[in-house]
Amino acid sequence: LSAHTKRQSIVRFNGTEGNVWIEPLAPFVTPDAPAKFQRVTQRQHIQSETHAAEARLKDTQDKAAATIGRNSIA
Repeated sequence: LSAHTKRQSIVRFNGTEGNVWIEPLAPFVTPDAPAKFQRVTQRQHIQSETHAAEARLKDTQDKAAATIGRNSIA
C-alpha cells in the first residue's frame, strides 16, 4: 500500500482460545510505526465488539422509532 491509499481491515481471529492475546507482531511495531491498537485477548475483543454492536443497534432502533413517531398521525 502506498501512503496515499486508505487501508481498511476486517478483524477476524479464527480458532483461537478466549485467553489468547491478540497483538501486532514485534517486527511490525517500530518507533516510526507504533501499534495502533492495544493488546487484547480474544474473549475481550469479542465482548467489546458485541457490546459495541448492541449499542449501535439500539441507537439505530431509537432513531427509527423517533422518525416513525414524528411521521405518524395522532
